[in-house]
Amino acid sequence: MAEGGATPTFKEECFNSNLEEQNDEVLALQSIYEGGEFERLKVLSSPSEEKEGFYTLHVSIPIATDGQKLKVDILMPVKLKETASSGQASPPEVGKCVNFMRSDSGQRWAGSFNVKYLPPLSLQVVLPATYPSQSSPVFTLSCVWLTANQLAALCGQLDVLWQETENLPVIFTWVDWLENNIFSHLGIHDTVLLMPVGEEEDQQDHRALPDCTDLGQAVSTLLQFSQVQTDVEFYRSNHECHVCYEELPGNQFYRMKDCEHHYCRECITAYCEHHVTMGTVENLRCPDTDCDAFVPPNIVQSVLPADEFDRWERLMLQKTLERMSDVEWCPRCNNPVIREEEDHLNLGHCTTCFFSFCTLCRDPWHQGEPCQTAEDKLNAAEKKAPNASEADRKRLEAIKKKLAEEMKTKLEMSKKSRQCPVCKVPIEKIAGCNKMTCRCGKSFCWLCGKLIAGYDHFYSGRCGLSDTQMMPLAPARELPDAVLLIEATLQVDPDARKRVCACPTCGQRNLKNNRNNHIKCWGCKSNFCFLCRKRIVGSVTSHFTSSVCEQHS
Repeated sequence: MAEGGATPTFKEECFNSNLEEQNDEVLALQSIYEGGEFERLKVLSSPSEEKEGFYTLHVSIPIATDGQKLKVDILMPVKLKETASSGQASPPEVGKCVNFMRSDSGQRWAGSFNVKYLPPLSLQVVLPATYPSQSSPVFTLSCVWLTANQLAALCGQLDVLWQETENLPVIFTWVDWLENNIFSHLGIHDTVLLMPVGEEEDQQDHRALPDCTDLGQAVSTLLQFSQVQTDVEFYRSNHECHVCYEELPGNQFYRMKDCEHHYCRECITAYCEHHVTMGTVENLRCPDTDCDAFVPPNIVQSVLPADEFDRWERLMLQKTLERMSDVEWCPRCNNPVIREEEDHLNLGHCTTCFFSFCTLCRDPWHQGEPCQTAEDKLNAAEKKAPNASEADRKRLEAIKKKLAEEMKTKLEMSKKSRQCPVCKVPIEKIAGCNKMTCRCGKSFCWLCGKLIAGYDHFYSGRCGLSDTQMMPLAPARELPDAVLLIEATLQVDPDARKRVCACPTCGQRNLKNNRNNHIKCWGCKSNFCFLCRKRIVGSVTSHFTSSVCEQHS
């Protein structure tokens, strides 16, 4: 009944009927789209009890890419003002993963990158009082990876769908069509075009609202969304750890950001703890033998206690400073010092303790005078001794004793150690092969002292990889646990010699574990096959499935 008991007019009855259908449609949409992985339907506003106001809905429409990589092409105009003023134009800065080149015409910058997933399309709908009996919903379409013309084409198709289902609820039909037909309707196969708003002049549909106003932000949005969805897909399934070869759920793994290799939490925790404890944080890289990517700081922080992570940060800073050619360490307070730019001065001045020193001999700075060796200092002390007072003689004797010990130490170090050919730090060899890796990150041969990369040096020259060609070293130390285990096994079971083989990479002896023909060398950590004695590169499982070798025999 209308106000005052009057009979409602046809218009009021029509509006009431429309509102009832709108209520039913919104309830149906909520039952379909709410409660999923992400909130696909939002009711931004609804009519009041007095039937004032309208329904305003926001629908996120996911894009099905079937997990296939898509290429995103970027086109940007060259800034004419910049070209005119400087004679050349700089490429736009939109992210490290995008490299730009000038087009053939020289009027545009062209670049591209790949993604696996695309952000959803946004459909915002207002239901007028005349919907659905007389008019269609009022809507807008927005998306970060579609151009204005492409969005306008989709708006036109939604108009066609309304005309085909006139006077009936149409929102579900729109959403379903957009979910399944965007690529085919727009002719998109494996490439998406990204360009700033304003580059298209023929777009006239005000309902098409492209979100690519900032190209850098658009690239960041696409990459972040694709990475998050890739991680979600990874966490949903089981995977094999490339270290312990256990199959675990995806949420029990850490994935390297740069190389996308993955390892279980237990293995990556032990790996990080080992390098931080040993102080070899510069070697905290992806455990894969053919990968050189660093373990990301967020992974290190998540697996280590706070005090261990603080130690990792301190060591990383120290190692970074050590690799800088113009950084010295103060002999007094051991703080980093920037060497003076004039190399001939060999001067370092500590801003912490204000000590000026020679960067060659570490003594107080002696401008214009040659550095004194320990022998020179000892001879000078002996010359002063006869004419010195009793107190001075005692002081000189202490100096002579200290210098004599220093000379003896240097002599012993020269017998047992080698200098790194890059940073000149003395390195002592305890065990292992003749490939030495310094704290500065460079590798060299223990036998000849040459700077090397990899193991090719030992297979193409006179230097051998094993200890048979080693020069005299320090007295033998405690054997590694793996060697002790092999010796103990052979003592108990002499037939176990049939299960002992040498690593094809470093030559260390390894023991086959029961029937498993996959062996991970305890020395160089490489994988190899017990049957064919070949090093396994890549997936271990693929070696045994694609060759005559059986993994268990």
